[in-house]
Amino acid sequence: MPNEQLNYIPGVDYLSSMGDLSTSYFSEFTLTAGKRLLDLTLGSDIPNYENALIDADKKFDIADDKTSSTKKALLKKIVMTGMTTFDKTLDVSGSEKLQEFRALRTALPSVYFADGAPLHTVHLPSSLETLKLIETNELTNIITSPPQVFKQFNGDVAEYYDPSTYRGLYLQGATDYAGGSPGHKLNQLIIEGGGLGYGSYTLLKNLVNAKANASTNNALSISLKDVYWCPYE
Repeated sequence: MPNEQLNYIPGVDYLSSMGDLSTSYFSEFTLTAGKRLLDLTLGSDIPNYENALIDADKKFDIADDKTSSTKKALLKKIVMTGMTTFDKTLDVSGSEKLQEFRALRTALPSVYFADGAPLHTVHLPSSLETLKLIETNELTNIITSPPQVFKQFNGDVAEYYDPSTYRGLYLQGATDYAGGSPGHKLNQLIIEGGGLGYGSYTLLKNLVNAKANASTNNALSISLKDVYWCPYE
């Protein structure tokens, strides 16, 4: 069997989904089409799933920034969970309708969303260095413990928990910070408007407490603007 397989998917501009691509275990990925795609499933939440084949030295391009002529304006969901060596900055600012982005168990350093995107579920790894949320009105809560997405296998069929149970913002080592040395790499947080409300300040408190317990003096830049403020715990 060859070490590498080349897979070409014709007519992507006419597809609403390419299905679950996680089992392809690709080492490079290019998607310069797909204007009608609604979902992009590259990783998997199934326990022990791991694609450790793609990193900074491998080609990865989904052409989804807001200036791209092939941006995925209809895309609602991106799943990259379990792509353990993925360490590239990801720009999905062309997906103005994006609702769900899950990338736990990756080495993702930064991701850029469209301003005002209707995000309601965002799962981010501890490797994240920059987080910017602008008018994300549907993102209304933070998740304070690791979210459970996969439930069990029923025969050969994977079953998942109700999406409402893992809906919200989860940043590993930050939204679930419980004391001690920080378990995240976040150094810049920008939140403007949106629906997180007091959750924004809970996250801020966690980051400040983690910074106070940090063994290094790395800078932490935080900007909260036009978010709901309640002076009482």
